[in-house]
Amino acid sequence: MEIINAFNSFFGNYKDTFYIENISIDEISISKDGQVIPDTSDILHDFLYEQEERTIPNTKNGFVFYIADECYVIDFDDYITTDVNLYPKVTISKKGIGLDIKLFMQHD
Repeated sequence: MEIINAFNSFFGNYKDTFYIENISIDEISISKDGQVIPDTSDILHDFLYEQEERTIPNTKNGFVFYIADECYVIDFDDYITTDVNLYPKVTISKKGIGLDIKLFMQHD
């Protein structure tokens, strides 16, 4: 993805170019039924289960993901991510015993 971004930026093709912001687990909160859940890391590990990486697209309701039949929403402390076109997705992947969280932002 980073190589594609570099080529797109070099040739002026910003339509498919993203800024990728690394997000700390402390910079997000997860809510369920409108209530913030304190164990953010555990929920994201449960969401990944046996997969190395998962992508959550942004929707009109935010970054929504499901574990079984339970619906969760990710909120970012330092970003207002209500614009689906500006913030199209977030990826969550395993990084050792921790998590690597990347917020994709459309290049302007």
